[in-house]
Amino acid sequence: MKHDARLETLLINDDSLVELDYGQAGLLLLYGLIGATPPTGDLYDLTEYGFAQECRPGIKKVIQASINASKPLIRMPKGIRKTIPASKSFSATLAAIGQRHPAIVHLFGTGVGLQLMRTEADILVAVLLELKSRDIFALPIHDAILVEPRYEAEATEVMKVVFKGRVGLAPDVSVEGS
Repeated sequence: MKHDARLETLLINDDSLVELDYGQAGLLLLYGLIGATPPTGDLYDLTEYGFAQECRPGIKKVIQASINASKPLIRMPKGIRKTIPASKSFSATLAAIGQRHPAIVHLFGTGVGLQLMRTEADILVAVLLELKSRDIFALPIHDAILVEPRYEAEATEVMKVVFKGRVGLAPDVSVEGS
């Protein structure tokens, strides 16, 4: 089901839903893995390195591809040029990412992404089990859950506590549909 249709189509107990989503989970998991503190602010923002805010989706894709690759990337992943202009070379993009994230850049191209996916899955299962113990029904979607609006605050708190307990870092949880 496409993202836009979820909140319009799905119901729990004849009630609409809100989506609670971990923000920047992949990078937070990586920082947590090595016990480092991430830089402040939006972890995908490279404006201080000459990249426009509009480049953010492409930067996120480059980072995610680098985290999941089993060897260092040698060119831009497919589709990136839609948001990162050709005037920004792949090497300049990687250099800016490395400057923003010096503590973790050495893990790019190591295949660590599978380990992070497992940790993310374990976190989400723990969230779902805790919500179940509170009689709150939730539907999982990647690093997000769907719950009834009346449980938004409680489910958000559960998500934050479980993530911090597993990773050691406090995540942001965004809300859509409330």
